[in-house]
Amino acid sequence: GRDVGRYHLTWGALACLDNTIAQSGGCWDDDKQNAKNKIVTRQIGAFPIFALDSRGYQCLNTMFMINIYPPYDRYFVLGVLNSQLTRAFWLDKFCDQRGTFPKIKGGFLEQLPIYGKAEPDKTTEKQVKEISQVAQALVKMYGQIQIRTNKSEQHKKVLARQIDAAEKSINRTLYELYALEASEI
Repeated sequence: GRDVGRYHLTWGALACLDNTIAQSGGCWDDDKQNAKNKIVTRQIGAFPIFALDSRGYQCLNTMFMINIYPPYDRYFVLGVLNSQLTRAFWLDKFCDQRGTFPKIKGGFLEQLPIYGKAEPDKTTEKQVKEISQVAQALVKMYGQIQIRTNKSEQHKKVLARQIDAAEKSINRTLYELYALEASEI
């Protein structure tokens, strides 16, 4: 689970036995386990943070995986799940207040509100697309942070400011999409 960061997943340098002998509990559907572009989150933390698994890693029992199906766009869902709004919702409704190893429960993940309309109008369609595009950019930016190269401090600061601005953009767009009043925000 420690390999899951905001918008970015690294390989934990672990291998697991891919055999029914080793399988116990959880999801052992090979298609779901090996799926590329699934969203993953760790099982421990005050609130969940989500990453995109673009390589199709198998998830051990320290992570939950979320497979995205149409009509939802994986980047839109990732942006919503990593938003300030979802974090506040989680902390208000589901946080177990444990100081040591607070648990993230799969049943609670299923209850997170993800915007959806059968026939979105032009305004909401634009907002959904904007969130998707910004989340896709965040996946790339967080990936750049993880690459261990000799980047200058200035480059790191610029990247951090770009990430901050992108995350604020997603939050503002979500507030509009959910039609929240200033007092609710």
